[in-house]
Amino acid sequence: MPLIDLTVPLCEGMPVWPGDPAPRLRYERSFGAGDKNNVSSVAMGLHTGTHMDAPKHFISGSGGMETLPLDTLIGPARVIEIENPDRVEAEELRGKNIGGATRLLIKTRNSAARWWEKSFDPDFCHMTEEAARVLLDAGMKLLGVDCLSVDGYAAGAAPVHNLLLPAGVVLLEGLNLSDAPPGRLRAFRAARPFRGPGRGPGKSGVEDYLAFRREFSIGLSTQ
Repeated sequence: MPLIDLTVPLCEGMPVWPGDPAPRLRYERSFGAGDKNNVSSVAMGLHTGTHMDAPKHFISGSGGMETLPLDTLIGPARVIEIENPDRVEAEELRGKNIGGATRLLIKTRNSAARWWEKSFDPDFCHMTEEAARVLLDAGMKLLGVDCLSVDGYAAGAAPVHNLLLPAGVVLLEGLNLSDAPPGRLRAFRAARPFRGPGRGPGKSGVEDYLAFRREFSIGLSTQ
């Protein structure tokens, strides 16, 4: 069964949203320093790399990751490939097969450009409020995007966040969809892969279900 990892590696120097803390990976103990083992640590913002947004990210007084419904995080997903290089627009989405899909992963040029290996690009391809409303009206419960935010960099009022989070939609950001073919796929949990000193959380592939732990990210199976 082919497995596709949708996460991006966490490493020092990777792009983060302007103003967010950059990831820092360090050895606290190491063989090289004469210690009996290697012990590493990481400090980073929680919106680094592949991540999910808690409702409280934009809604004052709302819950954290523990409030996300598990049934939304389990089940098949559908990858929608976007041709517009600048933004995801309602008109293009209406011509895609979005009917009946509650978990949608939006694949844009960002993945082919390997956004996670470059400096932050303020001109990344992003959702528009109108496109988000089309998906919401179609019954979407989870939205995944291959950029650090569902909103564009210049969208000061964060219209997509403020439309979808109050509606209960789970937002999954910072994906790598370069190897994910368009169409209906099944998914499974995958922990964030770390790149740097020591050993980070285990890295899983994707199999039959979209059942990733709330603080981690996902992969897909084409079967």
